[in-house]
Amino acid sequence: MANLVSYAPKVISVFIFTVLLAACGGGASSSVTPSGSTTTGSAALSWTIPTQNTDGTNLTNLNGYKIYYGTSPNALNSSIVLDNTYVNATTYEVTNLTVGTTYYFAITAVNSDGVESAYSNVGNKTI
Repeated sequence: MANLVSYAPKVISVFIFTVLLAACGGGASSSVTPSGSTTTGSAALSWTIPTQNTDGTNLTNLNGYKIYYGTSPNALNSSIVLDNTYVNATTYEVTNLTVGTTYYFAITAVNSDGVESAYSNVGNKTI
């Protein structure tokens, strides 16, 4: 009888991550150029700090977040890294957004091993 060797790959926990993006309303501001025309604005995002991994264990090594955004929900090509100084943050304002443009936003949590959660729900805001 042949010896059987089984391989069980190491599973890296992914976070359960609930995010509320306030990008759908309110929270917008704009800057005015000297000529008086409004050219850029911002979107205020907010979320709930994740507390669990997908396997149900407590999330003990949250190390920051990454905000993804873009002008299409399927092409979130820009990103902002919020390092470990933002671990307890629940809001962030994305600035320098073009007025008249709709932006889409998602956020991920990042643990101390650099593992990112799946995207949150995608929210949007027209600046």
